[in-house]
Amino acid sequence: VAPAFTPAAAERLRPEMGRILEGLLDEVADRGACDLQQEVAERYPIPVICALLGAPASDWAKFSHWATEVFKIFNGTVAEDLPAIEAALGELDEYVEALVARRRAEPRDDLLSALIAIEEEGDRLSGEELVMLVEALLLAGTDTTRNQLGCSVALLLEHPEHWALLGERPELAPRAVEETMRRLGAVRATGRIASEDIEYRGVLFPQGTLVAVSLAGANHDPRVFPDPDRLDLTGEGSGERGPVQLTFGSGVHHCLGAALARAELAEALPRLARRFPDLALDGPITWKPPTNGIWGPEHLPVRWTVPAG
Repeated sequence: VAPAFTPAAAERLRPEMGRILEGLLDEVADRGACDLQQEVAERYPIPVICALLGAPASDWAKFSHWATEVFKIFNGTVAEDLPAIEAALGELDEYVEALVARRRAEPRDDLLSALIAIEEEGDRLSGEELVMLVEALLLAGTDTTRNQLGCSVALLLEHPEHWALLGERPELAPRAVEETMRRLGAVRATGRIASEDIEYRGVLFPQGTLVAVSLAGANHDPRVFPDPDRLDLTGEGSGERGPVQLTFGSGVHHCLGAALARAELAEALPRLARRFPDLALDGPITWKPPTNGIWGPEHLPVRWTVPAG
């Protein structure tokens, strides 16, 4: 399905991303303060996913609820949360199955229709595979981006000079995305299972071993990233960072929606910096509990100056 997830496909949604974000900012602009995580970041990627799949934008609240409930599976509280998780999955299954059925009958110019039509060497996605893939996109594409946007803004607010620079030079947005994801990624680790015996640096990982891989640790490896704790939006001084940050994973497990997430973040960060040039924290950030899944701010209180008149 990779051909359906090209950077060009994500770029076509840029105008819609800008419209969605500006609408969210319009709602809070005159107040001079808000919870940026709850009122902007949490609400931003879901209508984008709706536009990508051709789902009604009015259904964004359903997707947000399902993503929040399903991802409780990472909280270490499955015993008490299982009923809520299963209920959300059941509702999501029903919704996506109906959406797939409608697109089979009436294809459109959207990602879901493209996925239905994709064929590789005579092999096409089954109905079950389509539903699974769309659900993964809805959930992962929602929760990762909203948390990463919060992480990126929180980090940039620790460096007001970088926030100002991004507002003045929006062409730095792609690098700001990579650097903030490297320094403070919403996905901190991942799990892998050894498919065969692997010996690495004298240590044997027998077939079937569960390996917890630290993406955050790799993103701060001084052998790869000179001065890894420095946030560098321009590449000046230490030179351009050659290696790619690993928050999107790597190899065959590289994030399928990376181009979409990069476009969403690159559209949002400079718009926020231009709209609110003196954005600052308005209290302590409340962070979500550290889990094995996706992490970020729960609450991100900010303030800014409202222009007179």
